[in-house]
Parts: sequence; structure tokens; C-alpha cells
Amino acid sequence: MELLATVHWVATKERQPAQDSEQAIQLVHIWSERKRTIFKAEHIRKAWQRLQQQNWLNSN
Repeated sequence: MELLATVHWVATKERQPAQDSEQAIQLVHIWSERKRTIFKAEHIRKAWQRLQQQNWLNSN
């Protein structure tokens, strides 16, 4: 749940929101050491994909 919320945040609430999963990875990993450690790139990609499937992201 924290992963989905974090990815959603960087895609919608950041000053310059992530436009794709690769940007989301960068933003999540600079958020904090803890998030960088527990949220691997592949997990963030999967969360991005799931949020897109559920129409929770404004990107393509």
C-alpha cells in the first residue's frame, strides 16, 4: 500500500510530477534512503503499471 501511495504521490503531487515509471523511480529513490532501500525499481514499475490500469494516473 505504501508503494502505491508513494508512486501515486510522485506522479500527481510533486512540483514536477513523474511522467513515466523511470521518472517515478528517480523521484521515489531521492525521497529518502528508506524508500530507496525498500522500493526496488521493478516494484515501482509494477506499481506505475497498476495505477495506470486503474486510471489513477494522468499520464499515457
